[in-house]
Amino acid sequence: VEPDAVIQPLDWHRAYKTPWEVNRLREAAKRAAAGHRAAREAFLEGRSEREIHWAYLRGSGHLEIEVPFETITALDEKAAILHYQYKRGSEAAPGKVLLCDAGAAYEGYASDITRTWVRPETEGLDELFVELLRGMDRLQRELVEAVRPGRPYLEIHIQAHQRVARLMANTGLVTSSAEEAFDRGVTRAFLPHGVGHHLGIQVHDVGGQQAGPDGGTVEPPEEYPMLRNTRILEPGQVVTIEPGLYLIEMLLEELHESDEARLVDWDVVDRLAGHGGIRIEDDVLCTEEAPEDLTRPHIEGP
Repeated sequence: VEPDAVIQPLDWHRAYKTPWEVNRLREAAKRAAAGHRAAREAFLEGRSEREIHWAYLRGSGHLEIEVPFETITALDEKAAILHYQYKRGSEAAPGKVLLCDAGAAYEGYASDITRTWVRPETEGLDELFVELLRGMDRLQRELVEAVRPGRPYLEIHIQAHQRVARLMANTGLVTSSAEEAFDRGVTRAFLPHGVGHHLGIQVHDVGGQQAGPDGGTVEPPEEYPMLRNTRILEPGQVVTIEPGLYLIEMLLEELHESDEARLVDWDVVDRLAGHGGIRIEDDVLCTEEAPEDLTRPHIEGP
């Protein structure tokens, strides 16, 4: 039994974390960061997805049943699968790219961190992908700084697409200007998910599209249907910031058949296809002043 008069105010107010709750989220982030560091070491040693996953569990101090969501441990082309949950063995190792999306739990609260790493000087690793990875880290840092009171979360999502368009234009992935690539929706084929979500007791915490404590829904815009959070940022809220750029075959085929195909350098797409994709994600507390990144004190960027 979940009467709206009880559940809707609870869902709304769960977005505002007490200092006690924030400390649990900090500890969860610390544990996940230790797992990510162990996963990176295993990747650099040439281990398989399965072995990298096991390294993450050991590093975070978790049993498999204790992590708040099934880890994504994707090498190379599998990094293009947004919710890739398989763990291949030695037949797919070593990889040149690792996308690891994994969290940890502490006293009922969850963290959610993603890192994309490359193995330097690996055969087949394209330097353009490395440039894109570095650029994604820079723009993700800019988006984290945008987590300020009074700012609509949708605004940060739009900024993510604008910055991804600029990165694509600067690296030659698109042949148009960044403004045209954004205006014509080209970035949506390369970044099809939302820029993040609320975080707390659940990884995708409740109330992200709620209109107010009495209920109602604020739907995301038609062009961004996967955005989980349409609320205004306020102090005490903890959100993830996770921009990405992926080479997803199904979406690229649709783009290739559209009028916007002329805006893309398909030779560059072909060069990068085996690299899968990039996602960088941190957990961020909105405060009265500057945002507090709960993740970066414990794990660096790519």
